[in-house]
Parts: sequence; C-alpha cells; structure tokens
Amino acid sequence: MTNFLEIRNIFFSGDYGYAYDVDTVQEITFFVNNGYLLFERVVIGKKQDYLVLLSKRITTKDSCDADGGSKQHIALKIIAGKFIKNTYEKDIFYEHVFCGYYPDVKSTDSSIIVECGLTNNPEKIFAYFKGGASEVIQVPYPYDEDTEIIGYKFTAAENFREFLEFYEKEKLSNVKRFLPKR
Repeated sequence: MTNFLEIRNIFFSGDYGYAYDVDTVQEITFFVNNGYLLFERVVIGKKQDYLVLLSKRITTKDSCDADGGSKQHIALKIIAGKFIKNTYEKDIFYEHVFCGYYPDVKSTDSSIIVECGLTNNPEKIFAYFKGGASEVIQVPYPYDEDTEIIGYKFTAAENFREFLEFYEKEKLSNVKRFLPKR
C-alpha cells in the first residue's frame, strides 16, 4: 500500500518548502491504493549522468530544446527524454503543450508524459490521462545519497478514465449541495 507521504515526496522534491495541494495528493494516493492508477518505481538514468550535466555548461546541442527551469531541472528533462527514446523507442518534445499544460517531456504521440522536479500542480496528472496519455512519469530531484535517477510511473487502469469522470461529477455535485441557492 502506498502512503500519502510517499506520493507527496514524488511530486514535491528538492530544496523547497512543501506548499502542496493536500487534497490532490490524497486523491492520487486513493487512486493508487484502490487500483485505479498503477504505480511503479523505474530507473530513469544514472545519477552520474545527471552530475555530469550539472558540472558542464549545457549547450543547445545538449538540451535539445529542453530549456526552461534551473540547470537541475534541465538535466532531469534531458535524462528523461533519453529514457523515453531508449525505452519506448519514441520521439519526444520538450515543453510542448498538451491538455493546456506544458509537460517537461512528452512523446510525440502524447502517450507518455514526464514531469520533472517539483510539480506545483500534481492535479495535471488527471488532465493528462483524460487527454489520452497512457503513462505519466514523475521524476523528482535526486537526493545526495541516490545513485540513480528514479521515476515514478503512473499507468491508468482499464477503467480509470471513466471512474475519474464519475468522481469529478460526484465532487461537483457535492459542492453544489452546499452552495446557497441563487
């Protein structure tokens, strides 16, 4: 069983305070624990490759248009992009619009979405799945003791999209009951 703190730490990593959305982290944890979202830890790359990227000046050739964010963030995007290309044999876009957001890395067919580092809005995972993504991978910033860059892969179970639509309608219906009639 996955716990709330584990999910929270996946989305909110690095040297930042935790100003996070408790409700969304609880919802993601609920979906994982009840089998609507499948969840697994995957090795994205070697931490040594990340450190090499941080130690040198990242050039346009290195970044492949992965600009945006800190050097650490760009390094994670480059490593995640290589992972998608090598593991799934798919071409990628960096910071390319999808469902109203600009995911850090996305396969050109939009089936795989990757978010790196600190994610201020983990709720976008739901938009990605509703938009047709089959996998969403969150790659947190590594800790000093890590030797690998780890990603956390969320895969929609067969009935997740339908359940998510039902769940959102139910939440809206419950909110409407508490609003004063106008």
